[in-house]
Amino acid sequence: MLYTHYEKTNKYPRILVCAPSNNAVDEIAARLMHVRDARKSNYHIVRVGVTTSMHPSVAKISLEELIKKHQQTIMETKESPESCKLRTLTEEHSLLKKNKTCLIASIDAANKNGQSDEARMYARKLEQLEGQIEGVDRSLNECMKNHYNYFNTERMRSAFKKDVISGSQVIFSTLNSCRSREMENLFVQ
Repeated sequence: MLYTHYEKTNKYPRILVCAPSNNAVDEIAARLMHVRDARKSNYHIVRVGVTTSMHPSVAKISLEELIKKHQQTIMETKESPESCKLRTLTEEHSLLKKNKTCLIASIDAANKNGQSDEARMYARKLEQLEGQIEGVDRSLNECMKNHYNYFNTERMRSAFKKDVISGSQVIFSTLNSCRSREMENLFVQ
């Protein structure tokens, strides 16, 4: 039905597939995923429901997984108030790591040449540098958390959920999960 409609109209229809049990829905979804992958088609499918109740092969198209992927893409491409600081800290972290590598090489060279005083001096510098790296790591982690939280508001998650569901040509759900407010709003529009 999907391919026949596509051949006639050059676009995929929107289809809601419902069944009374998770196993039944997952079996149909797994088969359609296999056909889609075999034909290298580009229609989008989503499995709505509780992810822990889904078969592992179908969980990768669960609404929650697709929202995470969508959110990750947004986080990597969109700016937040933390973006500038995040770039600066990432560059600083990279530079400190390079300096650490150079200091380790200098310590090894000094030890090979029998220059123990010089090796100790480089070791002290390395110790200080590792403290700096720890500080930058903490700041970077905090900044990443703030950047993530900026895109992880309830409003944003609702928008991501709507984007994923409305962008899918085939939606799989049990009869019970189909009765959610999001699904109702989407299909009543």
